[in-house]
Amino acid sequence: MKSLILFFLIVSFLTVPGISQLATEQTIICFTHTGESLTYKLTPPSGWIMDQNNADDQVLASFFPKGETWLSAVSVMYSNFQIYLENEKNMDERIQASIDDAIKTNPGIKIERKNDIDINNSLKAKVVYYLGATAQGDGYTSYFANAYVPTPEGTVYIILSSRNKDDFYKKIPAFEQLVKSYKFVESSK
Repeated sequence: MKSLILFFLIVSFLTVPGISQLATEQTIICFTHTGESLTYKLTPPSGWIMDQNNADDQVLASFFPKGETWLSAVSVMYSNFQIYLENEKNMDERIQASIDDAIKTNPGIKIERKNDIDINNSLKAKVVYYLGATAQGDGYTSYFANAYVPTPEGTVYIILSSRNKDDFYKKIPAFEQLVKSYKFVESSK
């Protein structure tokens, strides 16, 4: 990951009149260190918005329920992109590396591989739940649903993150809806 420098630009196709930061559809452009880019669209599920100003600077796009913020919401979703590392040949190796890292940093975590989510006739997202993760210092037990979408350059991540187990499971349908909304736009490769 040393050689990877992510510089991202989020370009909005706004469909909410008069609100410059909030949108119901976005195009996300990710540039890698080689100048190659990947562009894809995600459409927020019903009752959710995307706000490019409230997310952590490590993610390309954040989603949270209307009436809440990135910081106040119990459950949020976000998307990111990672090129394959030199030692990874495909997305399955990327997923296994994520699972191994989660187990190493959270010995009590429960990992569940779930059914793939059909995005379209030829594309499926692989899904893994990471249940009971704890981060040092924040005092929360977290629950994650990670969808991994393959691209020739690397993996698009679409993630549901929750600080509450019940809310996590209530938000799974919105997560699945967001994953199913994935649309590849273009790649410079």
